[in-house]
Amino acid sequence: MVVLGESNENEIIVEMGLEKGDRLLLSIPEEPEKFALRGEELIDIIAERREQKRLEEEAAKEEGAKKAAEREERMRQMRQNPQMRFNPEGGDSTRQVTPARRMQTTTGDREQPAQKPAGEEQSKENSSETKN
Repeated sequence: MVVLGESNENEIIVEMGLEKGDRLLLSIPEEPEKFALRGEELIDIIAERREQKRLEEEAAKEEGAKKAAEREERMRQMRQNPQMRFNPEGGDSTRQVTPARRMQTTTGDREQPAQKPAGEEQSKENSSETKN
């Protein structure tokens, strides 16, 4: 038996249970009774690590559910009061947002003259300055 650490699709770190020259079988061999089982003292360590991993995953799942419930509550509050803006990280930093003022222009049936490119406006200003 061995205690495994981090792994990916290509490698697995063996943290405990191997000594130089030991062979490690990656699957149950044919006629497993011909092989001696070693490392039984590591069973408790393996069980502790499994339990720790399970608890960490459970805590992460609960944290995710809590954050999802908080987002849902903020969305519900925003639907009830669209004038309210919330801090995306949550917390108490809410503030009332005033609607932006809209500028109203009345042009009637007249068309607005097309705007000239910025370079043309500057060159006319410069030429009028030189005439004065």
